[in-house]
Amino acid sequence: MAKKRFIHHPIDYHEAMERLEQLGQQREPRQENLYPYSITEREQILIRLYSYYQLGMTPQRFYQKWDLTQEDLALICSCSAHTVNGWFNTR
Repeated sequence: MAKKRFIHHPIDYHEAMERLEQLGQQREPRQENLYPYSITEREQILIRLYSYYQLGMTPQRFYQKWDLTQEDLALICSCSAHTVNGWFNTR
């Protein structure tokens, strides 16, 4: 039997949140440490929600809001300090 492929469709936010709440009340049995595993409905919904999420804060505003060094921000973003420097470089 062929694997079911994940198809990307626009998502209704309220409908997705309601479904996530329903799924949260259920316990999905998962066999630990078996990789790769099939993506769950919950994971599909989360991926779709995050793919349409618009960042509410620019890197500059984020950096101004918290007392962080560029090295701290690089650690949070899992990138190099050089990459962070590029984000804040205004030309």
